[in-house]
Amino acid sequence: MFFTFPFGLLCLTLFVSQCEAKVESNQRDQLKHIFESLENNKHNDHLINSWFPIGIKIMNKIGEMSKKDQDYKRKNKYRFDYNVDKLPFKQDNVCRTKECYEAGLLVQSNLNESVNPCDDFYEFSCGGWIAKHQIPNTSSQFSQFDLVGKTLQKQLKEILESDAEVTDPLPVKAAQVAYKACIDEETIEQQGIEPLTSVLNSLGTGGWPITQQSWDPSQLDMTELFVQVTRRWNIHHLVYVSVQEDRVNSTRNIITIDQGSPILPRSMLIDPDSYPDQIEAYSEWILGTALALSADSNRPDPSALKIDVHDMIKFEMKFANLTTPSEMRRDHSRLQNLISLAHLTEWTNSAASTERSKINWVALVNGLFNGTGMSIDETEIVNVEEFDYLFRLVRLIEETPPKVIANYVIWHVVQALAYESTNHLRQLTYDFQFVYMGSNVSEPRWQDCEFHQ
Repeated sequence: MFFTFPFGLLCLTLFVSQCEAKVESNQRDQLKHIFESLENNKHNDHLINSWFPIGIKIMNKIGEMSKKDQDYKRKNKYRFDYNVDKLPFKQDNVCRTKECYEAGLLVQSNLNESVNPCDDFYEFSCGGWIAKHQIPNTSSQFSQFDLVGKTLQKQLKEILESDAEVTDPLPVKAAQVAYKACIDEETIEQQGIEPLTSVLNSLGTGGWPITQQSWDPSQLDMTELFVQVTRRWNIHHLVYVSVQEDRVNSTRNIITIDQGSPILPRSMLIDPDSYPDQIEAYSEWILGTALALSADSNRPDPSALKIDVHDMIKFEMKFANLTTPSEMRRDHSRLQNLISLAHLTEWTNSAASTERSKINWVALVNGLFNGTGMSIDETEIVNVEEFDYLFRLVRLIEETPPKVIANYVIWHVVQALAYESTNHLRQLTYDFQFVYMGSNVSEPRWQDCEFHQ
């Protein structure tokens, strides 16, 4: 119905008609139809009752500020001859709650009524907001969501920094402990990079290969690496395995296997020539982080390190080209592909000619469920959202050296944990973000610690 559209659409429709130098008869008919629709639907829900008066005020403002259109207003009885007392709705149904009143004031305060809307409608409708809310140096944008987010951040900070109560749930207590450890900058600087390198050494790959002079490819168990990274940090690397509600049968959950997520946006990776500064900054970020995590006794040659970084980024570009863009993932029926783990293994193995590029799906899924008391066998039915992607991924793994794969997957872990590490690693991240997003001031540590808990 007409009233399901935002009142701004009505305002814009009328605005376009008013600002035309010549008003054709079909435009007058359109206005007549709009106001007749208002009259016919005057008993509609609270949406019109709450917002239509504000829309009328805006339209009246347009009429006041455009003298040329005043002449037309006098000639057309359907043109803004409504006033608040004669609006086509029941006065008794007008929303007069505190929330509706505040919403109306908010919309009104965001206007810039000194501007003629026929000259600059964007400035007229949004100029008030822009004047009152400057984009913070730590961000590249600021919206109503950011405003609400800042309030939520402060409330969450109070909870995390408070002393644990006996009655607090265990997850709250755990979050408080992790948060307080994360903001303990003095201890973090004393420990240096050791906690992070210790985590990387626990992945079963012998650490992060890019930080070493020599690395044995036989150390890479790709299935086990995927399990570790997904299970411990829920990171979307080359593949993402999760448990989700079945789209076809909402009474049950199903194991879902989906494409992974590149670190850089897909748009940059598939068209790198359009983003040379961002790609260069990304390369410097990886290079600087790898040098910071390299032990002096085993530090790789700088030229070899640059080659490794180059190979990682080239691999990520190929990976991004395998993924399906978000605009093609809106059809949920396309993402519903049920298959047993046995048939999935057979399908992806058909793309592999060597053992190292095969993915053991049964072992991978069981690794993720380890400790839950569940055992998954090859008859388990799973949903594969991007069926062809997995086949192409195995082909990419087949043609890529194991070191590049290990470097890239572990880089997902490193960049996710760097926020909670030393100030030097944090600064490397913000140097990249300055080029990537335009933010020129780093976030306070407490905000990063709060976000990553």
